[in-house]
Amino acid sequence: MQVSIDQTFGQIGIRQKKASFKIYIRPPDVKVSQKPAEIKIIRDRPAVHINQTETLASMGYRNITAFQKHFAQKGRSAVLSGIRKTVTEGDRMGRIVSGEDPIPAMAAESFRDKREFNLALMPKVAPDISFTGKTDIKATWGEVTVRSRINFPEILATRANLKVYLKFRPELNVKVTGNWINVSG
Repeated sequence: MQVSIDQTFGQIGIRQKKASFKIYIRPPDVKVSQKPAEIKIIRDRPAVHINQTETLASMGYRNITAFQKHFAQKGRSAVLSGIRKTVTEGDRMGRIVSGEDPIPAMAAESFRDKREFNLALMPKVAPDISFTGKTDIKATWGEVTVRSRINFPEILATRANLKVYLKFRPELNVKVTGNWINVSG
């Protein structure tokens, strides 16, 4: 007896759909508004005031009123000095009676140069200098306003799909050929 076995293997099929995952992201919506800062500068033009009246007067340059006062005082001094000299010389001449001879001494004194020299820097008095004017700065702060809205991401996801099926069925064929032996006993 002969036994033949034919076998066909089964086959499994798999269908697969891959998973997908997509994210859409939009940037946030932002609005910025700004109020600009302001600066105001207010200024009076600067001016320099120089008063040279005293400076010029110390160098001999005077206005009419000061000139008159100066020379009136100088005239008074000269008159008083002349009176004093005349009185002193008169007193000395009055001593001639007592036997003194003041004339040669008086003559010698009148020929002597009694000038005094002084060196000085000019001017003796500094000019009066003053300044006027100002600068005023006024500033106002600006403002910045930010408004934002968050945009959440949009997520699209699909699951994976896996399907298993039987593509070919397995088969087993057994054939027996020849004589049968009865083994029973």
